[in-house]
Amino acid sequence: MQKGYNNLELRDHLAAVRSIFASERTLLAYFRTSITMILLGVTFLKLFTEVWINTVGWMLIPTAIGLSVIGLVRHKKRKVTILTEEKNYSNGEVTHKKKITINTNGDF
Repeated sequence: MQKGYNNLELRDHLAAVRSIFASERTLLAYFRTSITMILLGVTFLKLFTEVWINTVGWMLIPTAIGLSVIGLVRHKKRKVTILTEEKNYSNGEVTHKKKITINTNGDF
């Protein structure tokens, strides 16, 4: 166990780090989707002359920007939640309120 983790075992700390990495991958997926939408919108505006396609192009660009903002906000909230839970767990403040039972007979 590393120094500074108090009651938090190393595997639990690593689980929190994995959760943060997963959140970052999700953020990158939001950005990748946003960039694709922006490129599609610009392509519609530059290559087509139909009004409805240009309208769709103009709608895609702000939608993509909004999607980026939503992804960033969700990532920030998720990261704060993960770090808060990790801190609470390491201080011994987390208690499990619901008993988890595991069905071992193969039924779902």
